[in-house]
Amino acid sequence: MNDKNFIEELKHKRNEYGVSQRRFAVACGISRTYFNQIENGSVVPSDELKQTMQKQIERFNPQEPLFLLIDYFRVRFPTTDALKIIRDVLQLKSDYMLYEDFGKYGYESKYVLGDINIMCSMQEHLGVLLELKGRGCRQMESYLLAQERSWYDFMLDCLTAGGKMKRLDLAINDKAGILDIPN
Repeated sequence: MNDKNFIEELKHKRNEYGVSQRRFAVACGISRTYFNQIENGSVVPSDELKQTMQKQIERFNPQEPLFLLIDYFRVRFPTTDALKIIRDVLQLKSDYMLYEDFGKYGYESKYVLGDINIMCSMQEHLGVLLELKGRGCRQMESYLLAQERSWYDFMLDCLTAGGKMKRLDLAINDKAGILDIPN
């Protein structure tokens, strides 16, 4: 397949699957600008990048019969050092986070980045609580893609930091009726 046909097919699938240039570029480990240049034909991707793109586009295929998402994730860390958890486990910069001097679940304060919440307490028994609801999980997935980590890698980092999993909700999208779950 020549480069022009490859790009046309890729662009067609990306649009059909409803994936933005930015999201697809992050999944491929390149910038949106660079991907735009590829898609417009002004840059020819290497064979290695083509293979990556072919693999990544199918991750977004809505025709897959079963699609599993982490829809809620909560983990508590036995430390009062929230900045260490942000830096070492989430691998994010705390400078980009909003600090609020109120929390919930008995926590005194929290750090927020979009829908990612890190509750803080000076009480040892509460420690630091990371809570990701649905949109927070989708946001974390974007950061994990950019960091070249998977949910598995992230959960291992949580456990390595002494985290105790408090809740994990999975959402299964069954497009083929494999599970035969009644309405």
